[in-house]
Amino acid sequence: AYNYQQPQMNIARVAIGGLKHYENSFSYPIAVTLKNRGLSAISSASITVNCNGTISNIPCTGTLNSEDTITVSLGNVTINAGENRIIVIANNPNGNPDDIIIDDTLSLVVFGCSGSLSGAYTIGATGDYVSINEAIDFISACGISGDVTFNLLPGTYDEVVLLRNNFNFNSTF
Repeated sequence: AYNYQQPQMNIARVAIGGLKHYENSFSYPIAVTLKNRGLSAISSASITVNCNGTISNIPCTGTLNSEDTITVSLGNVTINAGENRIIVIANNPNGNPDDIIIDDTLSLVVFGCSGSLSGAYTIGATGDYVSINEAIDFISACGISGDVTFNLLPGTYDEVVLLRNNFNFNSTF
């Protein structure tokens, strides 16, 4: 039989708040919800935020008893047009190594829009979109405000493309 022993020090990320999967602007406040999954009360921890390679370290203080949660404001992150990766890591409870690190990291991909599509766009390594799926993701997130034409640059496109009816296409792709 397996006998589970709850760790002394374990701060876990639970959720990132403040962002939707598709944002239509460029700077957004975010927050993370943390949970103390250890037996000991936590009075300090570190939170590392990585948004598209820009890293911020945020100290967190206060009392977080065993099994309690807290939501911590992390400030603003800059969301660029296209795919954005946000990684939040909670670590160093009470200045000590976390006993269980598998629950410390939360990753989120947020798609930023600079506006809806209208006009001609190029798909390919040096185009407006690197892949057909990136262009489809942009349409799904940002919408279409006029006629749209995608021109493919010469090359091999090794991807599965799924066009759903919710795009309201009235022309061919």
